Amino acid sequence: MEAKILYSILLAILYSFLFFAQFAKASHFQIPVTHHGSFIEDLIAAGRQRDDSDSRTASQRRYEQLFPGKHLSEDLRDYTKAFQDGAMLKRRLLQKPDSTTQTSQNLVDFYSAFLTGNVTLGTPGQVLQVGFDLGSADFWVVDSECTSQACEGNATTYARQKFNKSQSSTYQSQSNNFTSGLGGIEAHGVWASDNFKMAGMSNSSLPFGIINEVTDGFINVPVDGILGLGWPSLSTANSTAVFEAIKSQLDKPIFSLYIERKRDLSQPTTNGVITYGKKDDTNCASTWTDISVSVNEYWQIKSSGFKVGQFKSRGSEEIVLYTFSPILIGPQNDVDWILNATNAKYDDAYKLYSVNCTSGSLPDIVFIIGGKEYAIPPNNYLIQKQDDSSVCYLMIMSANLDVLGFDWILGAPFLRSYCTAYNFGDATISLANTKL
Repeated sequence: MEAKILYSILLAILYSFLFFAQFAKASHFQIPVTHHGSFIEDLIAAGRQRDDSDSRTASQRRYEQLFPGKHLSEDLRDYTKAFQDGAMLKRRLLQKPDSTTQTSQNLVDFYSAFLTGNVTLGTPGQVLQVGFDLGSADFWVVDSECTSQACEGNATTYARQKFNKSQSSTYQSQSNNFTSGLGGIEAHGVWASDNFKMAGMSNSSLPFGIINEVTDGFINVPVDGILGLGWPSLSTANSTAVFEAIKSQLDKPIFSLYIERKRDLSQPTTNGVITYGKKDDTNCASTWTDISVSVNEYWQIKSSGFKVGQFKSRGSEEIVLYTFSPILIGPQNDVDWILNATNAKYDDAYKLYSVNCTSGSLPDIVFIIGGKEYAIPPNNYLIQKQDDSSVCYLMIMSANLDVLGFDWILGAPFLRSYCTAYNFGDATISLANTKL
């Protein structure tokens, strides 16, 4: 059972990281996002055939460059084990030892999985590209003194920048050891503090981990570090989380997220914007529905019903909104109804369900949240096969998540359909229609 749970979650987490980018100072910022293509579609295309001929697609070559000598199904098994280790690490670390501005940042999309952005650390400032993790509250970067392959990264896909503490006049080392987990990645180092800036906000002594050891899973991740924007309860060492450190500079302790529905893989496109200090009124409708967070850990709320096609369920279910996930993950019974309603067939080669894109209308997937219906249209839960336009894959998988305290993970298919806002002050998630 655990393997099935972790397999499903892993696809959500390892293929998808959500991040923000640097802005000049102002009371409000909105900058477009660059979209670099879908990593999952690369996986699908790469898994189709493995040869050294010139007929390989660019997607195949990119996948093979990232994961040489491996087949998609092998990677999925490896990812399952990796995430299992990472999930257990995070749970161990969360067992604590005894001892007024409005700001927006753009989202930069790597393969629809890695959305990256810049922060500035140290004096003078060193610009680092970090991954913003809504499922953690720790901030860590790689130490320039770490020269392992995992710290150096894969130079053919991303030139990793490391933090040089000796060049910062405001760097302060701390004696406590730092350990953090992200999926199958485990990072070790020491706690430190330094001058920090992000999107016009700053903190002169922000705690962070400076990493001198990280597992090999980090080699191909196109970031210089990880910055958590989850609840402070997720901090592994009772340290001050980044949002806690900067929220006094915001009008409200809130950030909102808008992601474009359009996914054009033929060329870079804008992808969305994240707004700090208020709800996004540029891309989102004026009417928002506020829903209380169930548990101040993940961004988790209740759904009072679910329906697809002719099926309707009125049972209460716990939902986690998760920007790292490119898919929907839910209970087997609910997912079975989706598969029946879409007439989906299991494709063992890709471990996904497929449908005929040309078969006619497909149903919306609808969740009842806060007394309102929120529909996910087919174009947001399907990905078209690159070499066969008649075949689409459902970005949906089943897992028994209730052992983790929730029933559904609503990732990119839901987040592309609606604007979302996350309020630390009154512990709510707010939902609104997009203007586009």
